[in-house]
Amino acid sequence: MPLARLLRSLGLLLAVGAMAPAGSQPASLRLCYDQAPLYPWRTGVDAKGLDFALLDLAVKRSGLSVQLSAQPWKRCLAEVEQGKQDGAVAASFRSERLEFAVYPMAGDKPDVERRMRTESYSLFRLRGSGVQWDGKRIHGTDKPIGAQLGYSIVDQLKSSGVAVDEATANAADLFRKMLAGRLEAAALLTQEGDYLLREPAFRARIERLPQPLAEKPYYLVFSKPFHAEHPALAAKFWAALAAARESAAFRKIESNFD
Repeated sequence: MPLARLLRSLGLLLAVGAMAPAGSQPASLRLCYDQAPLYPWRTGVDAKGLDFALLDLAVKRSGLSVQLSAQPWKRCLAEVEQGKQDGAVAASFRSERLEFAVYPMAGDKPDVERRMRTESYSLFRLRGSGVQWDGKRIHGTDKPIGAQLGYSIVDQLKSSGVAVDEATANAADLFRKMLAGRLEAAALLTQEGDYLLREPAFRARIERLPQPLAEKPYYLVFSKPFHAEHPALAAKFWAALAAARESAAFRKIESNFD
């Protein structure tokens, strides 16, 4: 190729490259979520439930699209840390997650106005058990308290001085451990535990203590590399989630889950 033509070609390539904005919008957001069912937020690995209804409304408001991946929760967070996922759906705040994940912030704290949802944890025990929660400490058992693998309530339980069985990913399996005599109590997200108590076999032998263990907001978090490259896009999607959460359309969907 003659030198003049080569230089013109290189100049054209450089001009096109200069026209492409840094951090241009990706085709879709790669988001992972916990594959374990959590009624009414997740009803299985088929991306159904209130979390996904909210995401769908946010997608329509923002004009963005998402690519969802169901995974064990610890793997999901690991892939966010590794940059294999752009973000994770419905993560509660844990300070150690700030090393790899970005929350919507208001000053030095997560912005609860831009949360996906709020959920409480409660203690479920075998009927007739002496396990108690007095608002500060759990007492009345010499067995571990069950909790789901990777869930934030584990830290609270450990800090209160109780032993924790955190080897189980599925909430229903924790109830089965209780029925088998391996646990006397388990800390579960309240709505999920209440939903499981609809099953006669569980309801006959398990009950929920009335005072919640904790109440936590849950957020869509982005990976640090993704947020660094697309801060405006992340802010746009957080705003869309907040608006969708308060919308009449979402409240109508919520009313279908009792």
